[in-house]
Amino acid sequence: MRCLDERYLTDHIFRQSVDMMEKMIHEAKFTPSEMREMAVLASIHYEMKSFPRNFMPPPEIVNAFDTLDHFRHAIQSNRC
Repeated sequence: MRCLDERYLTDHIFRQSVDMMEKMIHEAKFTPSEMREMAVLASIHYEMKSFPRNFMPPPEIVNAFDTLDHFRHAIQSNRC
């Protein structure tokens, strides 16, 4: 955590992003869990768009994405 605190104190963009996310939590726009889900999904979208089209990920990565997708669907179905 110390490393993150140091980055928060020294990196202006990082601090603004953290403050913006914290504000959304305080305003009850999103829960901390939803913020984590958004960060993971944004990372997945970025990686899916960044890999070459002919890239074949190892089975472990495919299984990890399947697990995340299954978890996301389970959470969504519990909200309805």
